[in-house]
Amino acid sequence: MVQGCASSERVANRKIKARYAVQVMDPWPMKYVSILGYIRILSLVILILLACCKSEENRVSRETTVTEDGLIIIKVGGIHVNVELAQTHEEQDRGLMYREYLPQNQGMLFVYPYEQPLSFWMRNTFIPLDIAFIDKNGMIVSIQSMEALNEEKRYVSPIPAQYALEMIQGWFKRNGVTVGAHVEF
Repeated sequence: MVQGCASSERVANRKIKARYAVQVMDPWPMKYVSILGYIRILSLVILILLACCKSEENRVSRETTVTEDGLIIIKVGGIHVNVELAQTHEEQDRGLMYREYLPQNQGMLFVYPYEQPLSFWMRNTFIPLDIAFIDKNGMIVSIQSMEALNEEKRYVSPIPAQYALEMIQGWFKRNGVTVGAHVEF
């Protein structure tokens, strides 16, 4: 009789184990679904971030007019100017260094991915220049005169800017371009 109880107990334990085995296996599909849910949410967040970043593209990357020399034509306070673009880190580091001449209506436009405090110096730059700091909307927020070959002085935008335009010294004043004027790319 004791053995009969033991065997009925074993059968009962097997039924219990079988029931628990099914229950233990049930959560796996739920974990799998929740991982897929997290992946979908993460994918959606990435798509939203990419869409936001794309809308902040540089305005200069739009269709522009290019001269035979490969210069871009922009308007500064309504005046046509030919500019070289400095978009890469290397181009921005070199800027107008080692140049001995710059034509009157020609300059260099430094393009940054977003508004930020900008700082320039005149290391190895033989030509005295003026620099206009320009916000993301194309408005000139500051114009400063820069002394040739002065490696100690820094020319800093008073507020964050996304662009900087270097022209021959006195160009902005001679053409009546002041703070608040607009630059069209």
